[in-house]
Amino acid sequence: MSLVKCDKTGFMVKPRYSHIGTLGAGVASTVACFSDTIKKQNVAIKRSSIKTENPNQAFRELAFLRMCNHKHIIKLLDAWRDDTALYFVQEMGTCNLQEYLEGNPIQSMDEVARLSAQIFSGVHHIHKLQIIHAV
Repeated sequence: MSLVKCDKTGFMVKPRYSHIGTLGAGVASTVACFSDTIKKQNVAIKRSSIKTENPNQAFRELAFLRMCNHKHIIKLLDAWRDDTALYFVQEMGTCNLQEYLEGNPIQSMDEVARLSAQIFSGVHHIHKLQIIHAV
């Protein structure tokens, strides 16, 4: 598998991915938006360092993401590693829940029930897999 260095992020990515912008960063990871030039869709690529005090955390996250195939959970599309990091390619959502609710105020109890059922369905799925989700 050939990887190329993205000049804007320093990520080592497959040539099919073209950088769009950085989405966020934490202590041991950075997430950026890329265009998948083959599938013609935007994706989020997370770079998680394996050169930290707890490198197993990134490997556990990858294992969990591979298990979480559910319609109400963002999907893992691809993954790879280099000498310093694991890379996770995931579906790119159009917004997070807070942004969705700010742009689409809830109009009825039926809508509350529908959104709640989707959230509970995803959380129930990961709990069945014995995965605990922390916010």
